[in-house]
Amino acid sequence: MLLPPENYHEFGREHHGLRGPVKICAEEVTYPVSAAADGSLIPERKFQRTTEFDYEGRIVITRSQNPNQPDWVSRCI
Repeated sequence: MLLPPENYHEFGREHHGLRGPVKICAEEVTYPVSAAADGSLIPERKFQRTTEFDYEGRIVITRSQNPNQPDWVSRCI
């Protein structure tokens, strides 16, 4: 889900379906080998995202890792 930058910090644990004192949520998505339109094979790809929450459950930091691309960090202040 993409959120407007000015509202991003307002969405916390509950919005993501988490309950209780969750500090960090780590997610990983793996896409299997697939074929491109030209018939060439696209290898398996993994994407990782880690979200950190403050004591009140608001998002503080989101880190994303994508293969063959720079990692990026978003801090909500």
